Amino acid sequence: MDLKELQSDVNPQEHWYYQTKKSCLLKFFKEKITDFKKVTVIDIGAGSGFFSLELYRLYPEKINKIILVDINYTENEIVETQGKFIQKMQELPSTVENSFIIMMDVLEHIEDDQMFLEQLKIRIMDKSYCFITVPAFQELYSGHDVFLGHYRRYTLRQLQNILRAQGFLINKSYYQYGLIFPIVYVLRKLNNKPNIAKNDMKSVNPIINSILYNIIGLEMQITHFNKNFGLTCTVELTINGVSKR
Repeated sequence: MDLKELQSDVNPQEHWYYQTKKSCLLKFFKEKITDFKKVTVIDIGAGSGFFSLELYRLYPEKINKIILVDINYTENEIVETQGKFIQKMQELPSTVENSFIIMMDVLEHIEDDQMFLEQLKIRIMDKSYCFITVPAFQELYSGHDVFLGHYRRYTLRQLQNILRAQGFLINKSYYQYGLIFPIVYVLRKLNNKPNIAKNDMKSVNPIINSILYNIIGLEMQITHFNKNFGLTCTVELTINGVSKR
């Protein structure tokens, strides 16, 4: 989670966007957690750790450790959490074992995304799973992307290609937020100021928030069939580590 998005007093525990975005992650985790007695959750680009902490809230008996990775953590935060159940790091762990990896809107922040994925892959020692989301379609690049420090947006095919180039096994790939894609597309084209940094993430009226949560919540139940368009590209991966090759 990008903490910059929360600067406008957005509460992820209530906001329709974060509450619907976690649904596919939770479903994937529930499907794959049966492969492990317990798992280490590695949340890359974690920010507040919202998504990994949601996994722990629902499946505490299946998680033995949470590692939050974010370049913005301070040295004090890292020292204070060293060796604890929830540990903060600025860099990827040197080895990854028995892990469920979360990368929610991370790759777009990295200039050389393929090199980053290569560095992740060589650290994985055994079979692990990874859930990745990135913003979709360069045509939607806007001041919000500038504000967040995005290098690019992706199509589903582009994301699939860079993952397959690193040998990742794709279980599912799909778009999210297809229902509101046309509205966002028109609004961003009308705004036509893609180079001016602006935070589009705002708190909304509770009634509107409830409506959006329920509508998008229904979409999320079938979004894995959406291969055409949306605001977010999503990929669910199996990673066979070096000891399994």
